[in-house]
Amino acid sequence: MISALGENFGTGAKWSSPDGGLYIWMELNEAADVVSLHEKALNDIDVGFHPGVNYSPDGKSGKNYLRLCYGYNQPEEIKEGISKLAALFSEAGVLHNII
Repeated sequence: MISALGENFGTGAKWSSPDGGLYIWMELNEAADVVSLHEKALNDIDVGFHPGVNYSPDGKSGKNYLRLCYGYNQPEEIKEGISKLAALFSEAGVLHNII
């Protein structure tokens, strides 16, 4: 997944590089709102993620963060899903260099 993120998002996002576990945290620019894209990702491109607000103490902050699971799908499915997600975010105008 980390390789696919680098190939598809470049400097348009930052992400964690975990030593274990099942998830990667991803950060987009502060103006991005992944909550508004969540249903579109599920319904239109069949890609799931968890918006950061789901893990926020106030339930409002973290709209530019998402949690991605790499523990369920096969590597080729992950590569395809990350590509689709990057295209969706690009079309929505939420990918801006943040590094």
